[in-house]
Amino acid sequence: LLAFKSFGAPTENELYYFASVDGAKFRKPVVPGDQLVIEVEFLKERRGIAAFSGVAKVDGEVVCSAELKCARREF
Repeated sequence: LLAFKSFGAPTENELYYFASVDGAKFRKPVVPGDQLVIEVEFLKERRGIAAFSGVAKVDGEVVCSAELKCARREF
């Protein structure tokens, strides 16, 4: 969804997909009943590949973090 916001909605000839997940760290377990809050920040975009940084929190404490790349390709 964040890629759509960054690039715009895909056309009939476009496809969005995850290109990579880097530096993923799972710091604590998340159990059923926990409220997971996900925060994602747009970092940059170059040649159809957007980079994002994200953290997931439970009770304000970071339980997971990663850098994500999303690619947009025309076919």
